[in-house]
Amino acid sequence: MRILMIRPGALGDTLLVVPILQALQEQYAPCEILFVGNTALLPLLQATGPVTATFDYEEPRWGRLFIPHHMTTRPLLAGLPEQIDWAICWLQDTEGVVERNLRAAAIPRVTVAPGKPAMNDTLHCVDHLARTLALPGLLSHQHAYLADCFPGEEDLPLQRAQIAIHPGSGGKEKCWPPAAFAQVITGLWERERAVVLLGGPAEHERVSLLQELLPVPPFQGALTLWLNLPLLQLAQQLRRCYCYLGNDSGITHLAALSGLPTIALFGPSNPLHWHPIGPTVTILAASELSSLLPTQVLKQIALFG
Repeated sequence: MRILMIRPGALGDTLLVVPILQALQEQYAPCEILFVGNTALLPLLQATGPVTATFDYEEPRWGRLFIPHHMTTRPLLAGLPEQIDWAICWLQDTEGVVERNLRAAAIPRVTVAPGKPAMNDTLHCVDHLARTLALPGLLSHQHAYLADCFPGEEDLPLQRAQIAIHPGSGGKEKCWPPAAFAQVITGLWERERAVVLLGGPAEHERVSLLQELLPVPPFQGALTLWLNLPLLQLAQQLRRCYCYLGNDSGITHLAALSGLPTIALFGPSNPLHWHPIGPTVTILAASELSSLLPTQVLKQIALFG
């Protein structure tokens, strides 16, 4: 079975296809998946097994999917294997244009569906995606992992005493205040816990602000910065940490899927639809994130041991 999967979206949206990839691999083995999506995640997804080739959704060819009566299919599928058995597209296609163009490319089975559940739906996003493909069971309860997908892990130093903290997110309204993160980090240092602070290219200002709110690190190795790491490398490194704390963000989904005990802070997003998938995930939610107290978070971290 050769599947063309098109999943545009941010990091978290894209990472939620990992349980779907694994379910497809189990149900249709041998299964080969050609994945079109967020370029930052493509190396990571190609390391997970069934994804054998990746393509950047921002390439102009994928925009042609939305052109009505686009009859020239060769540029769309250039560079892809000649035979594709199933095309899966999770995006809005109210006029049916995308589906018609894929069928015109002689793909025998085509599924086009919205990439997220309706607001009144009670299913997690993973289970919504599984439903569109008629996959059995509630995949959000099966704890798919990115674990054991990464080569060379024996070369990484153990960092089990470190707690990874990511203070950023795609939207400011999803971010717990930097002062609250600073209080948590200070409390962890009082317990002689080292902290790794994570940040991407768009989060340097937030990370710098947080650092300004911190006292001088009280011991050697108390604070480490991981900035702008490629996602595949970050996933490898996270698995060596003790636990993870972060907002509702793509990095939080990555930590949970990597098998790390994860505390996810949710504000305006609905955790019923979007909570991270992993073996040990705790959700702390409040309509106003600023109402979550650092003492609540420290207490939850302490439960991990």
